Amino acid sequence: MKNMKKDFCFHCGMKLDDDSKFCKNCGQKVNDDTQVSEQLTNQSFMENSTERKTIYDGSVHKCSNCGEIIGSFVTICPSCGQEIRGVSSISSAHELSVKLERISAKMPIAEEKKSIMKMVFGKDLTSVNEANGALSNFEKQKEEEKASLIINFTVPNSKEDIMEFIILAASNINVKKGIDDVITKAWIAKLDQIYQKAQLVLSSQPDFEQIQAIYTKKKKEVILRKLRPVFWILGYFVTFFAILLFANGMRWNATVTSIILGVIVVAVGIISVFFFNKHYRLFR
Repeated sequence: MKNMKKDFCFHCGMKLDDDSKFCKNCGQKVNDDTQVSEQLTNQSFMENSTERKTIYDGSVHKCSNCGEIIGSFVTICPSCGQEIRGVSSISSAHELSVKLERISAKMPIAEEKKSIMKMVFGKDLTSVNEANGALSNFEKQKEEEKASLIINFTVPNSKEDIMEFIILAASNINVKKGIDDVITKAWIAKLDQIYQKAQLVLSSQPDFEQIQAIYTKKKKEVILRKLRPVFWILGYFVTFFAILLFANGMRWNATVTSIILGVIVVAVGIISVFFFNKHYRLFR
């Protein structure tokens, strides 16, 4: 750096005379070592700030044998046939399951005290009704906490996570047991969230068809379960009017019967369509 100071002008590159304080070509003052160092630093910063950079995101998985890029859920390399071992499970779905299990394992403070007192004294010192009431309220709080966790748990944008979560959500919706409890409602809401994310992230990929099939199948089950009361009402109406028509030796009146049944079917149809469009708009 000293040689640059003594031999050449830092601004124009002209050779300097010995002990000169100004450049005879551009007139600039000959800088000392500190100024030269600062200018070099500034110049380097400007060059780096304008330089185009490439930033890589995420991880690329390759076959350990041939180096072929391995896609999601692949267990055998498509190029060399090497078995892919050590495939880890999806951590996000596992994390949600663990958190839900922790909530389920919680014990109310009153219940913990009861256990200690029962161990020491051989009996509980609180009334059974109070204990049962407190336990019921605590279980309700746990259900609400689980539902909140399910709905608010963030699903990552990766294909593996979306696939794993939609399978998890669908498997936790058992329409035979009912769909009106707070946990099942939360899983249904989560199913909708995951499908909406899949539409944004994976709609152009072949794997989206699998996700769509899982979603559509489960939503149809939910819709049919929701419409079950409508079918029951229809059955009651038909049974009621059939009894009314044939009671006390009344003759069959085909015209009146057709009109009554037609009104019932139309009414139930309108209710069903309204219910379907309001709550479950699958086929848009």
